[in-house]
Amino acid sequence: MDKAVSVDTCCHLLASAQQLGSYDHYALRKCLNMLLMDFTEVGSTAGFTLLDFDILAAVVSSDELNAAEEFVFEACMEWLQADEARVELYLDGLLQHIRFPLCDSKFVASLDAHPIAARSPKLQDMMLAALKFAVNPRMKVSANPQFRQRKGGLYWKATKNNMCMDLSGDGFRTYLLNTSCDLIAKWKLKVELYQEGSVVVGIAEEGADVSQYVGRYSNGWGLGDNGHWYNGGCKCPPSVRHLCTPLCQGHIRISSGQVLFFSVNCDTGDFTVTSGTKSFTQRIQNLPKDTRVFPAVSVRSAKVRIFASDADTMD
Repeated sequence: MDKAVSVDTCCHLLASAQQLGSYDHYALRKCLNMLLMDFTEVGSTAGFTLLDFDILAAVVSSDELNAAEEFVFEACMEWLQADEARVELYLDGLLQHIRFPLCDSKFVASLDAHPIAARSPKLQDMMLAALKFAVNPRMKVSANPQFRQRKGGLYWKATKNNMCMDLSGDGFRTYLLNTSCDLIAKWKLKVELYQEGSVVVGIAEEGADVSQYVGRYSNGWGLGDNGHWYNGGCKCPPSVRHLCTPLCQGHIRISSGQVLFFSVNCDTGDFTVTSGTKSFTQRIQNLPKDTRVFPAVSVRSAKVRIFASDADTMD
């Protein structure tokens, strides 16, 4: 049975186990883990709508779920649509597990026109809470689990997964995380540098120029692999802007294969990078109070993967 577990068979096996009334088997536990780790792929299979509500609810309420929150919502709506009776029974129960504050605000604002979700009387309150959070960068989040970042739900906005890379070597390409530093105060990166590769790691405002490295302008703050700390103030002409004068020396150089740990305190502006026994803290004096900042990375001939601070760093 273990050999039969795959993305395509995962949900069918779990549906069969539900009919038998037992999930106490290694292969079935493997199916549950596959649902958590490969939710985007499994949720796109025909067997997904066969899942029992209790299994689906347990998966979408888990902090370990590895998927973009918008996909989690759409998958739940597909499951409900497969059987009209499910809407009345389970709509509210599934919506309470969707972490709307983690979704794009434009996506949230459109949900009142959704043919299934809009039938819930609780949706408006959930949308309001998420939109209030979107327009108030310093809003103190509650203990509501809808505001909690999933350990497996971190991804770069441009790639829709936790990896970003550049193979051209022509210039830096910057990537911002899907989640702001208000919701994820700690994270870690695994860096791989190719021939003559370079990275700048840090935080940036949402409108940062993704064709420039983090810290090239004043709306980003970044530590380069050369140990330099950047935050605007460049006096170099455009032809040599890659030689931008740094604000200070961070004394942490970034090498290929390195795992870096990050933390940011949006109240004090303290940004800390740790590598092994070395730690570098920069107090950001001009951290904006009315704009959200996001974990960001710039890559040139390099690859970077992001993980929650307490997650396994998978190869």
